[in-house]
Amino acid sequence: MKKICTTITFKNILFILLPVLIFIISGCSGNAAFSGSKTINDSQFLLDFEAMNTTVSGKMNLSKGESVETVIDINKGEVDITVKNEKNRVAYIGDNIGCSNFTIKIEESGTYSFFVTGVKAQGSIYFIKTLSGTEKEH
Repeated sequence: MKKICTTITFKNILFILLPVLIFIISGCSGNAAFSGSKTINDSQFLLDFEAMNTTVSGKMNLSKGESVETVIDINKGEVDITVKNEKNRVAYIGDNIGCSNFTIKIEESGTYSFFVTGVKAQGSIYFIKTLSGTEKEH
């Protein structure tokens, strides 16, 4: 009789530990949707990420003639970027972007959406609105 109780106890422990181990292992797979920081306001959209496996978006109101300085530093993974206004006019699109710096010129006033999609990505992306000619300080 005592031997049966020991077997049942071992099976119960195994029954409890096995799902816990599976949960722990699957939680450590490194496929976090987004791990990092983001800053979004009227003049900038900043992303610093240790892991990105999702799409992160932000919006900025931009006027015709303004520019958006773009700084991209991807350490690993793949990143796609789309910038478009509420009329779906695309200001910029890039697939599997690496490290680069460039300026997006705004040709039509409106609210622009910035979509950044990462797959096993790590790095940083900064969109910074530059002052238009009439707003620049001397």
